[in-house]
Amino acid sequence: MVIAGQLDRTVVDIHKTATARDVTYGLFTIPFVAFMAIATPSNSKDDTLVSMKDGVEEETRTWIVQTLSEMTQNGTKTAPAFTSLLDTLKTETESDGNFLGRFNPPPPPGRDLFIRQEMAKMKLSYIAKLRARFADWEPINRWQGASPAVEEPLSES
Repeated sequence: MVIAGQLDRTVVDIHKTATARDVTYGLFTIPFVAFMAIATPSNSKDDTLVSMKDGVEEETRTWIVQTLSEMTQNGTKTAPAFTSLLDTLKTETESDGNFLGRFNPPPPPGRDLFIRQEMAKMKLSYIAKLRARFADWEPINRWQGASPAVEEPLSES
C-alpha cells in the first residue's frame, strides 16, 4: 500500500496490494522465526553471560559472609550495619579498575579489559539490588556479658 500510494497516490486494486503485503510479511516471518530459534540459547548453562553473572553474585555473597565472619569474630560480636558492608564493597569495586573474580576463569587475552568492566558493572548492579532489599536491616546487638554495675538487692515483698 505504501509503494502504490507513493507512486501515483491512488490504489488501483486494494486486494492485490493486500495480497502482496501478506505474502511479503509471510516470507520475512519464516526466516525471522528460524533465526530466533537458532539465536536463542537452548540452555542457560551454555550462556557465558549468565555464568559470568552467577559467578559475580556468588563471589559477592562469599565476600559478605567472610567479612561478616571476620568482623563478628565468628558470631561472638555484634555485626555492623549491612549498608556499611555494601558501601565498603562498592568502594572497593569502583576503585579496582582491574576487577576479576576469584571464582571465574581468566578471560581471553583480547577481551580482558572489556570483560573486567562488564563484571564490575554486574557486581555494582548486584550490590544495588542487595541494598534495595536489605537497606533497612540493622544488626541485633550481642550481649557482651554482665556489666560491672552495682548489684541491687532483691526487695522482699
